[in-house]
Amino acid sequence: MPEAKELQGEWPLTPRQMECLKLLWSRNSAKQIARKMEISVDTVDAHLRQCRIKLGTASSMDAAKQVFGDREEITVKPYYNPTGIPGGHHPLQFELTPVADASTRGIAGNVAPINRFGALQTLVIILAVALGSIFAVVLLVEAGQGINRLGASLGF
Repeated sequence: MPEAKELQGEWPLTPRQMECLKLLWSRNSAKQIARKMEISVDTVDAHLRQCRIKLGTASSMDAAKQVFGDREEITVKPYYNPTGIPGGHHPLQFELTPVADASTRGIAGNVAPINRFGALQTLVIILAVALGSIFAVVLLVEAGQGINRLGASLGF
């Protein structure tokens, strides 16, 4: 990744603001950024707020994307730790493929999909679970009524 100082001339940001954005783009929290830069979390928040104002973005991540998002050398690390199993793959591991259009590249595109089913498949699964739950409740009610009838016939 290019150093924040190298890119500073291209953007109306101070070196500290660029450093905050760089660390944010590298998936660090405000607390982690503060620790790495040896400043307070409030100062990090102030730097990121100024970045949003100067770049005219709604979020700090949008500001970081605007500055660093079109850089091919930026790698995105997943939030989990890979397993130590030789030759094994963590079930959540995913590969990022470069996107030709930088405007379509963003944070949402860098996240492993949670649901690998289509909308119709998801709807069918939800319906099946709901019907199964209703069937189970009906069976429990019938069993309870059967036990009551058995108890009444035995004189309890």
